[in-house]
Amino acid sequence: MGNAWPETVVLWGAGATKSAGLLTNSDIARALTHILEQPYPDFRLDYSRLFPGISVSDRLKEGFNKLLSQLCSDDKLYRAYDLEALRYIAKSSPKSLDLVTGLKANLKLQELFTLIDQLIDNNLGIETLNDKGEEFFIEQPRISAAKNCLKLLTEELQRVAVQGDTQARISKAQFYHDFADTLSELMIREACEYEKMGFKEDTRDFYLFSYAIVSFNWDPLIIWALFNAHKNRNDNPPYIRNLPLRLFMDLGTTIATRKIDKNNNIILYSANETQAIKINDSDYPSRIMRMGKLLYPHGIFGSRQCPQCGKLVISFGHVWDRHSALVFGPSLIKELQQGWHYNEGEENDPGVIKCPFCDQKTHPYDMPLELQTVIKKRPIAPLEEIKKEMGLLIKHAKHIIFAGYSMPMDDISEKVFIASSLSGKKIEEKKCTIIEYDPHYYTELDWLEGADILAYLRTRTDCKTVRAVNNILSIFDLSQTRLTLKGIPEIFNCYGNMEQAVIEIFYGGNFPPVRTGGQFSCAQNS
Repeated sequence: MGNAWPETVVLWGAGATKSAGLLTNSDIARALTHILEQPYPDFRLDYSRLFPGISVSDRLKEGFNKLLSQLCSDDKLYRAYDLEALRYIAKSSPKSLDLVTGLKANLKLQELFTLIDQLIDNNLGIETLNDKGEEFFIEQPRISAAKNCLKLLTEELQRVAVQGDTQARISKAQFYHDFADTLSELMIREACEYEKMGFKEDTRDFYLFSYAIVSFNWDPLIIWALFNAHKNRNDNPPYIRNLPLRLFMDLGTTIATRKIDKNNNIILYSANETQAIKINDSDYPSRIMRMGKLLYPHGIFGSRQCPQCGKLVISFGHVWDRHSALVFGPSLIKELQQGWHYNEGEENDPGVIKCPFCDQKTHPYDMPLELQTVIKKRPIAPLEEIKKEMGLLIKHAKHIIFAGYSMPMDDISEKVFIASSLSGKKIEEKKCTIIEYDPHYYTELDWLEGADILAYLRTRTDCKTVRAVNNILSIFDLSQTRLTLKGIPEIFNCYGNMEQAVIEIFYGGNFPPVRTGGQFSCAQNS
């Protein structure tokens, strides 16, 4: 296959999508605290506290209120998503301290997830206090349902946040679609350059993108942006040697979905390198394929692990629309996801995605999400496969970009994993770019290096961004690291245009990256 690996690996975190209106972990913790502290079952929600700075329509408010009401009153939902048990467990979970008032503030998600996993692993219930201050025991079978409810509320909070005001959502998302379009155009240009260099199309040196993205978020924003950008070009492809060139993403494991067409039940499978090798075989010329790595080691909203066959499935809805909110999958509540098109026979079963492999129904509680917990759980098979490939990408990368991903304490296992993936390599040869946002530190410099990074760390001492930079510098060499505090998208706006920005930030101005696997024997094909 050749020895090429993506030269640039982007570690994509919540800071990368904050400007799109998506919630960070601290936002989710604050929202969950507000919900779970409400009187049960008469919730009186303050939406300005749930979604600060986000305009939430009356329809979405009605839908979210209806969701909470049904979780309290619908027997079927109550057994699957135990909101009452979650509230009482949260009473026993640690909270952060408000340094101004001295009062307990928001839930600590890592502690809450860990407490729930600890109870599940040890087959235990928990004694807590009910709303009247009376001792109340939650039996073990309800603990798993409480965990399902926690996952569901996290997904639904993001679903509401991303829908919000339609025009604002479209405006906020524009950067990400411009970003995806630019990456797609550069991968086409890269293909032309590598073909001129004589790289054989069925080797990694040719077909593998020079960048990879590892998303530690659960949201589907970046995957949907790239899918749409690729489709736009694949529908009217450029040509190399009179053969159409098409772009695809390799998701690190086999994932099935139905074709995005409401009148079609054709099963589609995620692309992989075996397909690229076969399609690009020069003995059977018909078309040319290139592909990039896009990994979700923590799972993704809208995906399910089938309880019957164990396969990973995903659904992005039935329309190709860059601004579609259907990519979060179907909601249990129609008002929270209007326009979802169900397969025949599913109309009366909200939230269901049928497994394309075996036709079994999957539900929101089948979402394979890796949660912030310190409990060593039995690994989720498809996510474990993705994580192993992530380690190889990091090991072989020449340049690693931390795009709004700070390796927080609730991801301590990822920090250790990243460090171990780099063991045996000369870390001083790895370039590191850190994209963070600190509104309280003024500098005219777009990038800080060396002494300027140290000056920043001394000046700001203990703040979230400083802790993020220190986390990363505990692994990477300062002399090979650059830092921006402008965040995303602002650092990209510091350049003349998006293409120049991507080339400078991803490749240090040198595009395409130099690969040495070419045979230089097919120049006549250019």
